[in-house]
Amino acid sequence: MKKFLVMMIALVLAIGTQAQETVTLVGQVQDVFLKRPLVAKISVYETDSTTCVLDSVHVEVIEDDDGSIMIAPYYAPVKAAPHDYLIRAELPGYEVAWQKVSVTNTTEKELSVPLIKMRRARHITLNEVVVTATKVKMFYRGDTLIYDATAFNMPDGSMLDDLIRQMPGVTMNDGGEIFVNGKKVDELLLNSRSFFGGNKQILLENLPYYTVKHIKVYNKKDKRDEVLGRDDGPKLYVMDVNLKQEYQRGYIANVEGAAGTHGRWLGRMFGLGFTDQYRFTLLGNVNNVNETQHIGKTGNWTPDRRPRSLITTRSVRSEIDYQSRDQMIEETFRTEFVSSSDNQEMRQSHEQFLMGSNPLSVTERTGKSSNWKIALHNLFNMYAPFGIMVSTDFNYGKRDGKSSSMFQQFGNTLTASMRTVGMSEGTSWNGIMEVIGDIKGITYVVKAEHSSDKSESAIHYDTRNYTIPSSEQRYNVGDYDKRVTAGELSLDHIGKLTERMQFRIKNRTGLSRTATHDYLYHPDTLLLASQLDALAAITDVNNSYDSKLRSLTNTTEISIYTRNELQPDKKSSTNWQLGLQVPFTRHSLDYQRGSIDTLATNTTLFVTPWLSYGRKTAKNHELHLNISHTETTANIYDMINYRDDSNPLVVKLGTPGLKGHASTSAGMEYFSRGSGCRSRSSTIPQAASIPTSRRM
Repeated sequence: MKKFLVMMIALVLAIGTQAQETVTLVGQVQDVFLKRPLVAKISVYETDSTTCVLDSVHVEVIEDDDGSIMIAPYYAPVKAAPHDYLIRAELPGYEVAWQKVSVTNTTEKELSVPLIKMRRARHITLNEVVVTATKVKMFYRGDTLIYDATAFNMPDGSMLDDLIRQMPGVTMNDGGEIFVNGKKVDELLLNSRSFFGGNKQILLENLPYYTVKHIKVYNKKDKRDEVLGRDDGPKLYVMDVNLKQEYQRGYIANVEGAAGTHGRWLGRMFGLGFTDQYRFTLLGNVNNVNETQHIGKTGNWTPDRRPRSLITTRSVRSEIDYQSRDQMIEETFRTEFVSSSDNQEMRQSHEQFLMGSNPLSVTERTGKSSNWKIALHNLFNMYAPFGIMVSTDFNYGKRDGKSSSMFQQFGNTLTASMRTVGMSEGTSWNGIMEVIGDIKGITYVVKAEHSSDKSESAIHYDTRNYTIPSSEQRYNVGDYDKRVTAGELSLDHIGKLTERMQFRIKNRTGLSRTATHDYLYHPDTLLLASQLDALAAITDVNNSYDSKLRSLTNTTEISIYTRNELQPDKKSSTNWQLGLQVPFTRHSLDYQRGSIDTLATNTTLFVTPWLSYGRKTAKNHELHLNISHTETTANIYDMINYRDDSNPLVVKLGTPGLKGHASTSAGMEYFSRGSGCRSRSSTIPQAASIPTSRRM
């Protein structure tokens, strides 16, 4: 018995000694991005990472009621002696993770190991099959929404418009207008610079998708405001197309050609070249096919919206864009030549269902018109050492056309008919120069413009009535000439009232002179052939007029507003604006028409206030409210007591004492990230204003 007790005591002492010789390493494994526990294979290695001490240690999984893993600790017993180990975590789909741990305190039974964080593997090769991680198509960087163009799978031959239609939250209509989460994009940029005067269609239809790296959407300040450090100017909602690095220098060219039956043909060319400071663009388009829709491109097919004429177009456009290395000087020169011809043919039948009769009318119309124009545009910008912008435009065009139509109306028999034959030709040109600068915080705009438009036309009307036999033939020959000379000076100043409140004072003054010569002749009224050169004998004095209009306008605008940008430490920002305009106009019209020879003046002075409110939250929700009141005066030409019956089917009458129009409108807009909605705007008509006028 004594021997048995001695053996039991020795066994207990042996067990106690063994328990004190181990320390249990306790830790957990977690996904580095999702922050959720992982059940991984845990092994213990020596610090050389090749000698395995423990393989596949015990992992205890504790689950929630719904079966999800709450925690998954592992337990690895090692010798209770000062030593360094490496903990290895393995899990399919993740990169292998290591964690170093040092055993220093041998009296503790458990030692806590720092959390092991595992990343998903970039790629895993399994039997020569590569599984790659899915790219993020879109993400936010501050207030900028960024789309990764390389994350979209596009078919070969796709252009920028195809890529944009694939982007989440983006819609685009047939006119090239782009909406992001319901908000309209004001301008499409290429590498943060304007392209072809903001013409979206050129870039959308010609830039290959594979050249694009990122597409950014953000609110862009004016370059002049950026240089001057101002944050109170208007901002544009832009979509910025950023090219891949390999396409930042060099050139891109697309050529397309097609031919078909019935003499149909098409040819297009697009060239884009880059250097560090220059950008060259050349476009060409020749075709006699006026169909621009493609089946399946927008998901619908609408034959009713197809053009009803055959249009032949020949055009060449080019642009040279320069930007200095310090980005303080920009120069853009753009040229354009467009020639087009339009052949129209229309047949239409119209039947009415009346008591006792069903009158039928038939209309046939053919026409051919052609025109060409050349346009030159130059834009120079200097932002430092002083800011100035000079814009120059020149346009010249020529046009001509021929038309014929036939109208017949039937009861039981032919009751009436009218045949019309016409031709016309004309030229027009205009030149505009605008200078914008800044002197001591005052922005000035000086603008000068002159335009001329001349045309001649001839129309023959042959009207017959078969119910009461009668006929009338009329020859109308028109001579039209209009010349406009105008100038404008605008001054704009923005200042601070408090840290959060600013004010704006703007004044715009304009002068213009418009001379119009619009004469109608009737060659069929000649009494003798010798009177062919006597214009007075064939002039329709009641439908011919000369006018000279002189206008003086001055508009003063005063507003007070706040502009608070949403800061990271704030949940929302609020902006409001209160202002009014005081437009003053004075028109002086010298008008001669038949027996009318008058000098009419019209002077008006209005006060038009407005109020707007906007609120934006950190979750990118936006609310905008506005209310405004506007007043306009009647057109002074419409206030002349004249009768125009140059077209026997349309008679126009002037209205002396015609009043203007006043209206009050209110509206609301709401936008949110991922969706957008807009409320209906309500307009409340007010009593018409009565302008002060005097006739002599």
